[in-house]
Amino acid sequence: MKILNSLTIGNLLSQTVKRNPDGLAVTWLEESYTYKEMDNITDMIAVSLLKLGVRKGTHIGLAAGDRPYTLFYFYAAMKIGAVIVFLNTALSRQEFARHLCDTDVEYLLYDNNNRGISSAEIAALDWPTRILSINIEESLRTFPAKQTKELNSTDRELLENVKSKVTESDLDTILFTSGTTDSPKGVVTTHFSRVNNCFAQARLINLSSEDRVCSALPMFHCFSLSGNILAALAAGACVCFPKDRHTASILDTIAQRRCTVFTAVPTLFMAILRREDLSSYDLSSLRVGLIGGSSYPSDLLKRIEETLHYEILPSYGQTEATAGITGCLISTPLAVKNNSVGVFFPGIEGKIIDINSGEELPRGKTGEVCVRGFCVMQGYYKRPDLTEKVVDKEGWLHTGDLGYIDSNGYLYLTGRCKEIIIRGGENIIPGEIERVIYTMPGIRQVKVIGLPDPFYIEKTCACIVPEEGAMMDAWKIKEHVRRELAYYKVPDEIVFLSSFPLLPNGKVDIAALKHVAGNITANSD
Repeated sequence: MKILNSLTIGNLLSQTVKRNPDGLAVTWLEESYTYKEMDNITDMIAVSLLKLGVRKGTHIGLAAGDRPYTLFYFYAAMKIGAVIVFLNTALSRQEFARHLCDTDVEYLLYDNNNRGISSAEIAALDWPTRILSINIEESLRTFPAKQTKELNSTDRELLENVKSKVTESDLDTILFTSGTTDSPKGVVTTHFSRVNNCFAQARLINLSSEDRVCSALPMFHCFSLSGNILAALAAGACVCFPKDRHTASILDTIAQRRCTVFTAVPTLFMAILRREDLSSYDLSSLRVGLIGGSSYPSDLLKRIEETLHYEILPSYGQTEATAGITGCLISTPLAVKNNSVGVFFPGIEGKIIDINSGEELPRGKTGEVCVRGFCVMQGYYKRPDLTEKVVDKEGWLHTGDLGYIDSNGYLYLTGRCKEIIIRGGENIIPGEIERVIYTMPGIRQVKVIGLPDPFYIEKTCACIVPEEGAMMDAWKIKEHVRRELAYYKVPDEIVFLSSFPLLPNGKVDIAALKHVAGNITANSD
């Protein structure tokens, strides 16, 4: 097995600067910075943070849009051993304040791109403890556009002394879980786990210094932080931030910057495919990308590859596992990619256990996916009670996902343990029904949920978002499922919606969806 890297993120940046000093590191609109320029700027910011009182282990909240300056502050914090607490820019005022307090943030870096709370509100918040808030968008206007000046000897000595005390076992970030089925929890990881995860993702797509990565997913998601931002750093590639996350801006960035890598979640890919002017964009530079974050129709990969003309690799990860866990290889046949999320990364073990007994299951049997290795989180911040429920004494992370491993070591996901529907004593995996419904024409999205029922205790409800203009027939959908699956898996209810309620991270809000579907079915009885 490949020897793991014992590097901090700051060390990784230093190595890349030495290897590729004049290579482009990051672009946004008309701005562009080489690795050497980024290194100088982040040194300057690191010293300014130290002079403000930031030290190794200090928790710094980061609530900002994906811009070069956001990346600079992140790398500066990593150099001096501070812990970045990433905050979703869509959080409400109440969520924002709660996340900061729950993670003991002492310094807050923000810009003007938070949708749920304004910069003025952030500055005016009455914190229960002292939090120094800095609008980094405003502060960087006083910095030179291109920082080529070296630090003076005093500042250099201060910085190098602090950097020398940061180790790979130190904490790097606290990222919040999506909160799909529970309240969001702060996940604590280390430089060691993050660096090795980004190397694994870079190797998966054969990333090199010649690549340009269009980073359209927010940095506060582990998928983007490890799979885009830090994978690019590991390879010496360039990160290209779009103006914003609208599909037109993303496509403009790919075309104008000649991006070779584009990774996205299924909903973003589907939004791009629906654009009537898609053919007007020159996307011929694209080489490879990952897809992950949620389930999707089995034909989506084929549609992406045939329309956008580049290779898409399914992947699987979790915030609790730093980010990536598995991925399909470039050599993986399309027939396998259509259904599998790939093989486990080197250094990560995977197994399937029975959800009731906890016993390991043989290949081909469905149960809970468990992983062990460098990727496993240190725990949920200040929640050892919750941590011990998902990380056992042998170091296995119980992901809560259902799936099976085939004879070639490929992992197939079938659903979530918490989403299992028990209808009249029969266990039903929603993902199994969703895959069957997705094979019908006119289906944009489908989510199967359980609703209370006086007779069966729980009944199945298929919530469907049709494609625009598609004619849907609930009876035909039920008959289609009946032909493919056991009778008790046929949805008891079918609800058609124009869209699904979403969480701030873009995932389906299951609690809200159950509320909406419950009201619709109750009124139709």
